[in-house]
Amino acid sequence: MNRISQSMLYNNFVYYLNQSTSELQKLYAEGSSQKKINKPSDNPVGMARILGYRDSLSALEQYKNNINNGKAWLGLADTTLSQVEDQITRIKELAVQAANGSLNESDRQDIVQEIRQIYDQLLDLANTKYEGKSIFGGHKYNIDAYEKGLAVYSNKKGENGEDDVIPYVRDIEGSSDKTIKVKFYKDNTATARIGIDDNIQYTVYKDNKAIYNGKLNSGETTLNLDGVTLTLDKGYEVVTDSTLANEPNTELIIAPTAYYNGDNVNRAGVEIYQGFNFQITPSNKGSFESNAMVKILTDTTIGSGTDVEYKYSIDGGVTWSDTLLADNNDPNKLILDLPGGQVTLKDLQPTGTPSSLSGVKFEIHGIGVKELDTTNVHAFATGDIQNNIVVRIDNIDTTSNEISYSYSLDGGESWDKGHKVSITTTQNYLDLPVPGGLFKLATTDIASIPQGAQFVIEPRRAYIHSEISTGISLPINNIGPKIFGGHYKNTGGLEPAFEEDQGKNLFETVGKLIASLELNDVDGIRDSLDNLDASLTQVGEIHADIGARLNRLNTADSILSDLEVNQKERKSFIEDVDFADLLTQISQQQVVYQAILKSASMIMKMSLVNFV
Repeated sequence: MNRISQSMLYNNFVYYLNQSTSELQKLYAEGSSQKKINKPSDNPVGMARILGYRDSLSALEQYKNNINNGKAWLGLADTTLSQVEDQITRIKELAVQAANGSLNESDRQDIVQEIRQIYDQLLDLANTKYEGKSIFGGHKYNIDAYEKGLAVYSNKKGENGEDDVIPYVRDIEGSSDKTIKVKFYKDNTATARIGIDDNIQYTVYKDNKAIYNGKLNSGETTLNLDGVTLTLDKGYEVVTDSTLANEPNTELIIAPTAYYNGDNVNRAGVEIYQGFNFQITPSNKGSFESNAMVKILTDTTIGSGTDVEYKYSIDGGVTWSDTLLADNNDPNKLILDLPGGQVTLKDLQPTGTPSSLSGVKFEIHGIGVKELDTTNVHAFATGDIQNNIVVRIDNIDTTSNEISYSYSLDGGESWDKGHKVSITTTQNYLDLPVPGGLFKLATTDIASIPQGAQFVIEPRRAYIHSEISTGISLPINNIGPKIFGGHYKNTGGLEPAFEEDQGKNLFETVGKLIASLELNDVDGIRDSLDNLDASLTQVGEIHADIGARLNRLNTADSILSDLEVNQKERKSFIEDVDFADLLTQISQQQVVYQAILKSASMIMKMSLVNFV
């Protein structure tokens, strides 16, 4: 039989008292925090699940913030384009009115005043900002997307109906609140070439009145136009005597446009058809909005001093530009001006017998490739490539006719290895699949690629993407030239947006309409009507795309809200207390605590009198 001592009773009392006190304190803590788990020791498994839910809810909150930011950007763009469509509709109403043959020049001058005001409003709309950021400027959102500028047009047309002067406009500086017209003359000469022939005379008109007479001699390409200076490339052919050339004297029209300051979605790459003895590098500046095929017509070498004639095509070789001239005095390089910027040619064998330029053909592509070595391999990329991709050539097996390669999406920190493609010599280029597109290597250059050679695919990222759920992102901005058109002011000269369909170019269309009104050119006014329709359709298509993206954001927001509610409920089930149940437990524990105290006092008789 075990003896129950006073110390055992005391120890049991202390144990149960501490246990009851601890349980009561725990319940009080739960009541204060309204959480069942306040520290990992309360429930290690439950705490791990709670932390997981917290991370999930934090990610959902960030996605929702991204969605709200996207809604703000796209919502503002939606409102802006509604106003743009209203303004285009008003311009068309005025153009229809001005096209009426019963109106006189004074009537059209009244109409053009309102259109010039609308033009300024369109420029303001193109520079719309959200929280100080241009929503139509690509990643260059800290500056205005557009600025006022001047464009140059001609009464002569090229093979495809385009203004023949466009390829020859090197630069234009200054401003004018009126349309400027330039007319060329040269006695007893049908045609003359700017910068080559002497004594080319021209008259400058404003308000249909002659205000200035000028003259260009050999080597001179800059015209002074009453506060505006226009520089043309050497070789532009103008009609100087209509009686001899059987066509009107060449006239240039200086009309308003807007220069795009933001960034575009393309970067140039090069594909060479002939002339593999040349390294051909596009400039990083410019838009290169369209692919351009180029062919050199002059049989000479780089640095010979003989000007190089060349042509380009932006419709795959269906039609070609007029002949352009490139200065050829630099022994180290030849620079060609093209739509979108400049291209530099260097001879790969500068010593010994120089390479002939005769018959060289190449093509400028939208997504370019930069070599990380000096192999001079010709390559480019195609597809919807969103980020820089480093491509590494791991091995070229001539026995099995296979090329092994890897690619990296993080600048070479990690590599996706083990990719192989068969070498097919019957094709001009070997296609190496990469995320979003194809990396294309010239077949004739494969043998010269050393093992380990690396290339960087560099798309121009004008769109600002916002992640709206795991692995899914959406562009929240819009690129100005795809909506408003206008011109790029590049190192190679002025380049209009929508090269292949300039009727969609809103700023150009309205600028030409203003010029036609101020020159009282009824035919020009009527021509603008179809282009206004095309511009309105283009704006409408972008507007519809913005609406679709807004709908997608709203859907994603709704899904995320449901997920958020679900995650919060799951977290709450583990973490939060049932307040009614907690009150019951506290009440029960208080009874237990009081009972322990009372029982211990009665059993142990801990009073001083009983002890004595």
